[in-house]
Amino acid sequence: MKSIAAFCLAILIASLALSLRGRAQDQALGEISGRVVLDETGKPLKNVEVRARGPGGDKDFYVPGVKLAYTDKEGYYTITGLRAGSYTLFVNKDGFVPLIDDIQVKPYEEGLEIPISQGESRRNINFRMVRGGVITGKITDIDGNPVIGQLITPFPKRDDGSYRQFQFALEPRFTDDRGIYRIYGLPAGKYVIGTNQSQRRGYGVVYYPGVRSLAKAKILEVSAGQELTDIDFSLGRLSKGYSISGKVVTGDGAPVSNVRILARAEVNSASFNSNPSDAQGSFTIQGVEPDVYNLQLNPNYNQANLVSESKKVVVDSADVTGLVLKVQQGATISGLIEIEDGGKLERVDLMAIDAISLTDDGSPGPRQASARIGSDYTFTIVGVPNGRVRLRVVIKDHRYYLKSIVSAEGDISNFPLEVAPGATLSGIRILLTPGAAVLSGTVSAMGDRKGVKGSVVYAVPEELEQRMLGELIRTAAVDPWGRYLLSGLAPGRYLVFVRHRGELSKLEDLIISHQADAVVVSVKAGESKALNLTLNQ
Repeated sequence: MKSIAAFCLAILIASLALSLRGRAQDQALGEISGRVVLDETGKPLKNVEVRARGPGGDKDFYVPGVKLAYTDKEGYYTITGLRAGSYTLFVNKDGFVPLIDDIQVKPYEEGLEIPISQGESRRNINFRMVRGGVITGKITDIDGNPVIGQLITPFPKRDDGSYRQFQFALEPRFTDDRGIYRIYGLPAGKYVIGTNQSQRRGYGVVYYPGVRSLAKAKILEVSAGQELTDIDFSLGRLSKGYSISGKVVTGDGAPVSNVRILARAEVNSASFNSNPSDAQGSFTIQGVEPDVYNLQLNPNYNQANLVSESKKVVVDSADVTGLVLKVQQGATISGLIEIEDGGKLERVDLMAIDAISLTDDGSPGPRQASARIGSDYTFTIVGVPNGRVRLRVVIKDHRYYLKSIVSAEGDISNFPLEVAPGATLSGIRILLTPGAAVLSGTVSAMGDRKGVKGSVVYAVPEELEQRMLGELIRTAAVDPWGRYLLSGLAPGRYLVFVRHRGELSKLEDLIISHQADAVVVSVKAGESKALNLTLNQ
């Protein structure tokens, strides 16, 4: 009887210990809460989607692990279960645009970064939203008939005068059965409206007010809540466009048959595939509109190990002929990801392993191949370019850092592999270890934290070889309260500096311009170090 009682008591104690351990783990998790209101009235907005992308988070906002909450009828939201780190918050409501630092931003493209310490509750992380702008009009053909199901795209004008395609959080904007399109939820700014290239429809690219050149397109300026109507234009006559043709050959000039070539436009973001190359290696891409195109091999599953050079082609007012695109057998690199403490990554499929070609001076080249990573932590990279190649490992789980990449020659973390065409390199071991360091603190501008809005803290490895591929560089936006948090730091020495809003973003230019004010910081494995910084404007 006593033994049974003792056994029951042991079970009870074990259960209590597990319960307390679970509670301790729950208490170690943080949360973010706040309110979303309409800017013009202060009225609460309900059913606003608030997403928190965690440290090293993926751009896909609909994967597991991205925290999600909706505002209640009073506009309040709470996101719980957050580990220590820096989280980017994105808010979205159809037809509305969020304000961050009094600037209208694009839903799911720009967010508010909020650092959280272990078990911390960040409250009053509030957002204001304004009604987005609207552009609407009618699309017709040469005879004035409505063009149905035509995709219409807004191209925002950047500060440097260039244009980019706007990435909508919502469905694409197609014309209805009347030829009417309506683009809504636009942040205030300057836009050009145009169609996309389409081999199926055959109209080619047309911009408002009915021109085929982006330079001749009319710029539309939209303010918050404004609706621009009657932005009508005709697609004109069906356009056959131009063609790009040439041959696909091996390094010694032999023709390569049954491969497709992809042409991707730089301005319009459209892409065109050729028909399979014939027995002589000849290919043709039809229906191409004027633009600058990057040509490369578009292999199918059975051709994944083929590698081609990249070729830039300008299509202006005539067909492009006589191109020669060289291909060769790529190499294969395979191995295993090992975690030193026997732990597991939150999502191994969000980790990235790339084989990147190097130029003569050792800087990253234009060609790379990416790994397929299995749930058993094995990886395989096919189509690896020949020559000198370095492996880049990007870890999205910031609890871990890269300790080493081991081949038969030893640790190659900072050294290139010599890869021959068609070679097979196996047995590569990528060793991850827990205890990535954390750097956190505040940023002030000559004692005034109001001047730090939009600034970003950089931690760049002091050794040139460690920053060549960028995987060890960490950045964190400064929140409206002047706080920042850098996580996922490998042990070592870093140059830490603050980039203010509007400063040149090219990394090497930033490092040069901040040599005088950068702070050299050493961090150890598992260390959490406080560092307060001053923004020199």
